[in-house]
Amino acid sequence: MTIQELDALRKKVGFTGFVVTKDGTMESDLLGLVTKRDTDFLEQRGSTPVSEAMTKRAELVTAEEGIELAAANQVIRSTKKGKLPILNKEGRLVALMTRTDLQKAADYPLATKDKEKRL
Repeated sequence: MTIQELDALRKKVGFTGFVVTKDGTMESDLLGLVTKRDTDFLEQRGSTPVSEAMTKRAELVTAEEGIELAAANQVIRSTKKGKLPILNKEGRLVALMTRTDLQKAADYPLATKDKEKRL
């Protein structure tokens, strides 16, 4: 996928950041993360692959599956990151927590939860 194709996807779905996985699906090996900040000033959008612009996995802050919401929030706050990929023990992507998700959970603690307060 090129940055130009990513721009079209961003416009279509309304997100600015995307995880990049080996086969493009959840529970696949995480390769990196691409955000608007990574691509804002690129000029060759039609020929630059996402893999050249993304932040590689080795440079990302990640958390292990099962992390508590409060702990994820603390990781995001302390590292000043906007997105926190959640990986299983094999290093495959299982979720993505965002600063916006955590802010909404704090602002609306019972929204989208069942009577047992589960998502």
